[in-house]
Amino acid sequence: MYLAQNYEMKLVSVLPERRTILLLGKRSMESADNATFQAVSGERVLIFSQYWKQFSLDRREILADIGPKNLKLKSIYSPDLKYYLCAEPDGDPNHFVLYRTADGKRMESFPKMAAVYDAFWSPLSNRFGIIELPMAGASPMNHREELVVYSVP
Repeated sequence: MYLAQNYEMKLVSVLPERRTILLLGKRSMESADNATFQAVSGERVLIFSQYWKQFSLDRREILADIGPKNLKLKSIYSPDLKYYLCAEPDGDPNHFVLYRTADGKRMESFPKMAAVYDAFWSPLSNRFGIIELPMAGASPMNHREELVVYSVP
């Protein structure tokens, strides 16, 4: 996709039948509007286009903003949309901060890690996990990945 001069991005449903939910049209490599999707429930997804926006799968339209505009692409929303984890709050992809979605309030800043491989939320939105390489294990001779689980305050 990144090598093509023009391409289309589609959000499709495959069950019970294949259908296009959202077609973003042709994109050129020069476009700054690179959309990213994040499923939050069976009825809606979040779409990143300048900032994170809610999209209704039933109504097939953009919904009202859920809080202040979140311009950070590397954000992971909780399934209930009450919180989001944000990577790169200070330009560092290995540092996460927890924010409250409604008002954008910074709830917790977590220690910087040597490398973050993935982050995810529990289905009930009460915990999240980060798969990381801790700072102490940053040596090639002592590689140790950890799964750290946090509870939402």
